[in-house]
Amino acid sequence: KCLIIIPVLNGENSLEKRVANIVKYCSPLDFDLNIISDGSTDGTIAIANKIRQREVNNSWNIIIDENMNNIGRALSHNQAIKKYDYAYYLFSDLDTDFTDSFPTHSMQYLKQNKNCLAVSGRVIFKSKNKYGNFLGNLFKFETFIRKLSDKANLCMKGSGPAIIIKKLCWNDLKKFEDIDHCVGFMTLKNDGYLKYDYQSIVFDRANDSEKKDLRARRRMTRKSLLSFFNQLFNLRINTFKKSILVLGYVIHKPLRFLIVPLISFIWILIAYNFFGIIFLILFSLISILVPNFRVLVVINVSYLLGIFDFLLNRNSGTYKPVNES
Repeated sequence: KCLIIIPVLNGENSLEKRVANIVKYCSPLDFDLNIISDGSTDGTIAIANKIRQREVNNSWNIIIDENMNNIGRALSHNQAIKKYDYAYYLFSDLDTDFTDSFPTHSMQYLKQNKNCLAVSGRVIFKSKNKYGNFLGNLFKFETFIRKLSDKANLCMKGSGPAIIIKKLCWNDLKKFEDIDHCVGFMTLKNDGYLKYDYQSIVFDRANDSEKKDLRARRRMTRKSLLSFFNQLFNLRINTFKKSILVLGYVIHKPLRFLIVPLISFIWILIAYNFFGIIFLILFSLISILVPNFRVLVVINVSYLLGIFDFLLNRNSGTYKPVNES
């Protein structure tokens, strides 16, 4: 069986809908569900218990755990895997919606391919406003990178809301790490590979404001840099393929955090050199007034702040969902 692990912080308004989605697309013959209330102060536990009692009639085994304090997503994942012995673990979020292709299609691939130790589904972001929709469209470029890396057998980065992993390759996460940044290294250490399953789709909520997006990207940048160097330190790069895989991850994540702000700065500098103070005034107005342009500004600022946090060794791992109910 596979255990679906979902840490929840104050999810009383979303938990019923999330479990209904899981029940719709997953069979209790193949999956159990572990709901972890990670320091919730609302009615999450009461609702979870109500759901468990109801779904027993549908043959579902729903396990409920409660962390009195918010210990973070990474430590909640470690805790669940130490506590419950399953062949497979699926990591997902409260905001995610499964489809008829995930997790069924990904589980089939994982079971049929011995050297495949983990599968990541494809995330499609949805939103009700222009900011979130533009973010979702930007993520299509990220999807293209992952699809390309999978075709080249060089996939190292997973999608946080849609990852299934075999227990035999699991390594405990540090409190500042997320499974999506570490899953490629886990499979690599065990001489296996990570599959990016483009045909296996989940939906997730895009950040719908500059404040949420800045906070999420800043945290993601810091965690990605910290986990990369931590995982690299623990990895023996003794083959050419491992070198290529690590290089691909460097280009995909850590290097991008440096290159994107650098290119933006150079572009502004060149434009200022040609057009002078008028350009800076127009640039500032566009940055404030045009929603799509604000997204690009947020991305650059969040990367810089994340790098700053990394350099200060801010490795706190407490996870508070951006789209908390």
